[in-house]
Amino acid sequence: IGANIEIINITKIKEDTLILTCKLGNEIINCYDGTHNKEQLKKWAYKKILLCPVCGKPYEYCHGEVKTPYFRHMDKNECEDKYSESETEEHLNGKRDLFEWIKKQNGVTNAVLEGWIPETKQRPDIMFEYDGKKYVLEFQCSPIATEYVERHALYEAAGINDIWICGTNKYLKSKMREKYLQNVSYGFYSIEDRNLIPIKYRFLFAKTTLTKKLYKHSSDSFYGLPLDDFIFNQEIFNFHFGKLSEVERKMAYRRIIKQKVTDKIPTRHNKFLYMQNEKINKNINSFLEQLSNNNWKFSYVYFSYGSDLDRNYISAEPTISHRVYEPHLFQRLYINRLNYDFYKKCGRNIEILKKLLFPLMIENKKRLLNYKSDNIRFMEVRDN
Repeated sequence: IGANIEIINITKIKEDTLILTCKLGNEIINCYDGTHNKEQLKKWAYKKILLCPVCGKPYEYCHGEVKTPYFRHMDKNECEDKYSESETEEHLNGKRDLFEWIKKQNGVTNAVLEGWIPETKQRPDIMFEYDGKKYVLEFQCSPIATEYVERHALYEAAGINDIWICGTNKYLKSKMREKYLQNVSYGFYSIEDRNLIPIKYRFLFAKTTLTKKLYKHSSDSFYGLPLDDFIFNQEIFNFHFGKLSEVERKMAYRRIIKQKVTDKIPTRHNKFLYMQNEKINKNINSFLEQLSNNNWKFSYVYFSYGSDLDRNYISAEPTISHRVYEPHLFQRLYINRLNYDFYKKCGRNIEILKKLLFPLMIENKKRLLNYKSDNIRFMEVRDN
């Protein structure tokens, strides 16, 4: 019911990558926690014994009165680590903060800053283990799209769970165009405020009486809370609200109770869940237009905030159905009945949307063929 999708891998080699750790003998050291002073690090760098853990080439040590100290390759040649992000103050400080946070979490072991995965030739910002499973945490400050797809696929192939968090300078500003990574990341991290800003559960934070800060992105609002208010336990959640899965269950229970009383799913809940991301809605509508053809018409009936959100639905109707004068003949997919995570995936991947539409098409074709009236009947004609 639609065209094939081709993913083109575009890999850009980053130069002059700045990092916080290096190899000294058999030990990995860093340049930010004060264990080694800058004079000692300068002497070691001069002797060329501070080495890249990946390629073994010598590092130089750079520091200033204001900027965060860092290491970088002396000869500026390409390293095996082709996915490293060109560093900024935001990235250097952000991955340091997130590393110090994750290694303090109960159950987290083998936390490594700027580790190395030889099988996939990747150096994630942070590597760690939890409950026998491997994780990486990537703090992404520069916009990427196709590169994310490749890096995520490599982590998945290696059996590693990847968690992505965006910086605020390139991802969270007023009147800023939404970036692809925002649809797949956990949220944002502000190095200035040391606030973690979840995307999915932002409306819960809007109601809290805890210390919070408002962040604006285009027409959307986000609320951030201190990084130390968050806990990792196979997922990142805020201990004031409980685990995200528990929050979802509580919300679903309240929705069911309210539905029994009012016989209507609460529109305020749906407004936050399904209307907060305009791009998802636009993507779904665009995908449906692409899939429509001479035989089928797919459409997204969309009502804005001020309208009855329970009426938002996706339709899949045979194009010949304009001859039918019964508006409720065909089955519809009501948006508020979809799992929100699945709904987001439909807005990002046309193939997933096609799988959602297929059973709807089967049902509506059956209804059309069973339709009877005094003036018209339908039959299916197939080519030999």
